[in-house]
Amino acid sequence: MVPTPAFTNKQHPNFAAEIANSGVAGGTLIGFVDKKSQTVYSWVDGVVSCKLLFSFPDDTTVVTYASVSPISTETLVKYMGLLTKAVEEIVAAILLEKFGIVFDRSTFRSEHYVAVFAVFAHDGKMEKILLAMPPLVDDEVMVHSAPAHVAFL
Repeated sequence: MVPTPAFTNKQHPNFAAEIANSGVAGGTLIGFVDKKSQTVYSWVDGVVSCKLLFSFPDDTTVVTYASVSPISTETLVKYMGLLTKAVEEIVAAILLEKFGIVFDRSTFRSEHYVAVFAVFAHDGKMEKILLAMPPLVDDEVMVHSAPAHVAFL
């Protein structure tokens, strides 16, 4: 890889060698991402991918055996909130002036589940983004009737 005449080869004459030895050549950004960001990303990814409770990182067994640096529930929730805001901004920027709304629903006995998606054309294909979904039944949410969903939306 030979750099073009620009800032990089004026300020870094050994640019190609530096990049080759940095870890980027192997497809990783480890040398460029700080430890805290790596730790937060690892916990967010693990908790979301495995559908775990936000309090999971505080479990003493997890703290004992986790290979990722420890993180508190408060820190995880803080960064999940920041991530949510960032995703909301991205979705708002991506959505066109005109888009379709799709309701996807499921019913189990007297419980009704509804998700709301935005559907739009992007880069020559149809895209969908989840806009809203009421919480599932748990200790705080006990009613999943049609009127409860209307009130949520």
